[in-house]
Amino acid sequence: MTNANGVRQLFNWGNAWGLHVKNNNGFYPDENGKIQCEWFDPRAKEMVEFLNKLVKDGLLDLEFATNNQDQMVSKVIRNIAGAVIDWQEFIPMWNNKLKEAEVSDANWVMTALPQGPNGYHGHIETSGIGYGAVSITKDCKNPEAAFRWLDYVMYNPENCRRLHLGVEGISYVVENGQIKMTDFVLNNPDGLGPVEAIRSLGAWTSMPNVNRAEYIKLFKITDQEMLERTKLVEPYIIPRAEFGMPTDEEFERINRKLTDIATYRDEMVTKFILGQEPLDKWDAFLNEMKAMGIDEVLEVRQAQYDRLMTN
Repeated sequence: MTNANGVRQLFNWGNAWGLHVKNNNGFYPDENGKIQCEWFDPRAKEMVEFLNKLVKDGLLDLEFATNNQDQMVSKVIRNIAGAVIDWQEFIPMWNNKLKEAEVSDANWVMTALPQGPNGYHGHIETSGIGYGAVSITKDCKNPEAAFRWLDYVMYNPENCRRLHLGVEGISYVVENGQIKMTDFVLNNPDGLGPVEAIRSLGAWTSMPNVNRAEYIKLFKITDQEMLERTKLVEPYIIPRAEFGMPTDEEFERINRKLTDIATYRDEMVTKFILGQEPLDKWDAFLNEMKAMGIDEVLEVRQAQYDRLMTN
């Protein structure tokens, strides 16, 4: 198993234990609406123990913390990876590349959700209403115009369609008022998967945008096998936790603490997984996060959550 995007990508495994440690840095409301830091839940240690066992058994890429997307894909198409955490829509490209390399039995598929040892069935969290982040610098000569441009890029219906679906007449057509994806996406002549085909036109970038399910579904479900595989996980989709915007005072209180805690956490969890630190130091790891101010962060996160729920 390999991955990209660092150790945090492996935190998706917490979903099998009923945790939510991949999103929101592990801050999630319990059944009473009280925000918890789930790294202090005993199940988080179980997840890390499981990943450490994968390392001991030779089943997890030791470069998981440093791989970028290109390096991960390279391992896939060189047929030295057997499992990844990534989007289903890349599968056609991977299978085509493997067949070009004369790996005739290549057949990547999306799996059902892993289930943890405590009997939990697993889940997948939604990604939230928006994607990405952007800022206008203090040196911008016309911030009002820059803001209007960003508003168009992110929220204008015409550009929202462009960001998701690409160029009309190339990647999609409109027939009798219905949008249909073309073979450029569904059966790309260069063997690209749907996402990569769209991106080759300049769409589906990391530019912030608002997710629109009606557009995403048009090209994400590109063949019958993908459709059937998607049905396996649809019952397990749950909403992610959302928090209100921080006040200036809240930002000043916790921004640095939160950054330092997340950096420390990622470094230590990486070491635990690789066996560079023994897991009997787990309690010391949690105590250090407390010393770094996790309780103050929880207090602010609770206030942000309560504001959003109230409104």
